[in-house]
Amino acid sequence: MEKDTSSGRTNPTDAQAKAAFMGPAPGVNRCIATFGPTGLRIAFLEEDPDATPYFRTAVTLNPQDAVAPYKMLQVVLQDFEVEFDRQMVAQNAPK
Repeated sequence: MEKDTSSGRTNPTDAQAKAAFMGPAPGVNRCIATFGPTGLRIAFLEEDPDATPYFRTAVTLNPQDAVAPYKMLQVVLQDFEVEFDRQMVAQNAPK
């Protein structure tokens, strides 16, 4: 089961875990975040330097929920950064 770090919970319900993988997961390489009257809007785009950006999806989070992705990404990306650095060192080591 995946780790849900968004609110300190580590065990999502079976229904939550199943729902997390029910929809598409398009590739994106650009995110744009803006604050508006309804909260934080995060738009996800696929962008090629020689082409017009392509909108993939967007989400809007109310102000209270907007902090959850920040906390989750801090935890998840810390582990990712450590693993990425380890792989880069191994890849660049003399053979």
